[in-house]
Amino acid sequence: MVAAVASILHSLGDDPLREELVGTPYRYVQWLMNFKSANLELRLNDHSKTSPCGVMDGNVTCLNEIQSVLNIPFCSQCEHLLLPFHGVVHVVYLNKQEGKCIEQSVLQSIVRSFACKLQVQERLTRQIAEAVYSIFNS
Repeated sequence: MVAAVASILHSLGDDPLREELVGTPYRYVQWLMNFKSANLELRLNDHSKTSPCGVMDGNVTCLNEIQSVLNIPFCSQCEHLLLPFHGVVHVVYLNKQEGKCIEQSVLQSIVRSFACKLQVQERLTRQIAEAVYSIFNS
C-alpha cells in the first residue's frame, strides 16, 4: 500500500522521495488502517449494559414522546473521493413503546459504527434510521 501511495504521488508529478514527502505514503497508510480498524460490525447487543436490546426498560416515561439526541459528532470517509468528512448527527424519534427509550450511548455507538465505513451521507442517514427502527421492532 505504501508503494501504491508513493506511485500516486509520483503520478501527480511530485517526488515521493522529496524530503517533505518521504514519510507521507507510510503516514497515509497508517491513517487509513487506523480508520478502517475502527470499522466494526454493528452489534446492538454490545452497545448496552442495561438491557440486551439497547433500550432502557422499566419505569421510563417516554411513551408517545419525542426523544432526541442532538449533536453526535462523527468522522467518516467519502467512498467516492476517499476524503474525510465530518459533522454532527441529530437522532429524533417518536417512541410508541411504553417504558422503553434508546440510551444516548447506544445512539452514539450506532452513529460511530456506521460512520467508520466508507460512506455517503445519504446511506449513513438511512442506516442510522434503520438501526433505530430495528431496536423497537426486534
